[in-house]
Amino acid sequence: MSYFCIMIRSIALTAIFLSCFASAFAQVNVRDSVSPGWMITIRTGLLFPQMDLGDMYGESFTIGAGTFYKTKQNWMWGVSGDFWFGSDVHARESILNGLAGNLGGEIMDHFGNFGNVVTYQRGWIVGGDVGKLFHKWGGNANSGVFATVGGGFLQHRVRLESASRSSVVYQIESEYQRGYDRLNRGWMSRINIGYLNAHSGKTLNFMIAAEVMYGQTTNIRGFNWDTGLRDTNINHNLTIGLRFTWFLPIYDKNFQTYFYN
Repeated sequence: MSYFCIMIRSIALTAIFLSCFASAFAQVNVRDSVSPGWMITIRTGLLFPQMDLGDMYGESFTIGAGTFYKTKQNWMWGVSGDFWFGSDVHARESILNGLAGNLGGEIMDHFGNFGNVVTYQRGWIVGGDVGKLFHKWGGNANSGVFATVGGGFLQHRVRLESASRSSVVYQIESEYQRGYDRLNRGWMSRINIGYLNAHSGKTLNFMIAAEVMYGQTTNIRGFNWDTGLRDTNINHNLTIGLRFTWFLPIYDKNFQTYFYN
């Protein structure tokens, strides 16, 4: 969790840094007019794996960035990329038993001492999304409930490290780690439903959304050394999660559509 806290702090500092430049852009009547423009996003998420992915990992986190464009009809489209990480690896016991071999469950380092190996989930997600903002349920013409659908590409694997910097475990160094890392890649699709808040001061701009993502992946290595078996199955990757996004809007003041009561 300490690693996650560092990432959250980085998002907050970056958001504050970008907010300092918001006043440099043309002022737009966000409250009363639908304003098209770009949204530069910084985002984080909490994902709960299900199906085959849930057999491999526990809860995980994402941190990423992207850009969206919102039209004067409040249609939205854009692209994003996320670094995907976690520390709960359900395959840990099998992997560590494979590393220990015939040593009674103990792993040896390069000094011949007992070594300690830690495991993490690592991966990334890239994709594009398109959707619609419904300002009828928002606080102004550029805020409201939104829904998006999208797709893209995902990758996840098990990262193995020695718990001590002074200890080298040769079984997980360089090419050898590939026999244990369960590297999976494949295509994915996703749905997001949430709320977008566009603040007239351009600083308190955020989106919060529930997400469902599904993808099919295969093990790129094709063989797991710890089990001694080929792994050519199609894995079903389902996540249910919550995403929070901060965005810096760059509105086009020449294309405003005004609403009058």
